[in-house]
Amino acid sequence: MALRVQITEKQAKSRFKSGTSSRTHKEYSMNLQKGWLYESGEPHPREIEFCLPDGSAPYPVGDYALNLDSNIYINGFGSINVNSQLVLVPAKV
Repeated sequence: MALRVQITEKQAKSRFKSGTSSRTHKEYSMNLQKGWLYESGEPHPREIEFCLPDGSAPYPVGDYALNLDSNIYINGFGSINVNSQLVLVPAKV
């Protein structure tokens, strides 16, 4: 199963968000971008918002797939986790 993310003209920009964490009281900042997530077996895509990798420009208009090597990792307890900053690669047509 491959997850496909489509970036449209309207979504080809990022939104900067910063503040202070209510839990840790530390300052944070992040660049967010929206896209359409296409899931296998689902009739319609869902709009998602995801964190861009630090220092990255917004993804341009196009179709992308999740880069599993960069997005999935095994934590110290042996469980599968997903990075909070999604890395996308151009989808193969």
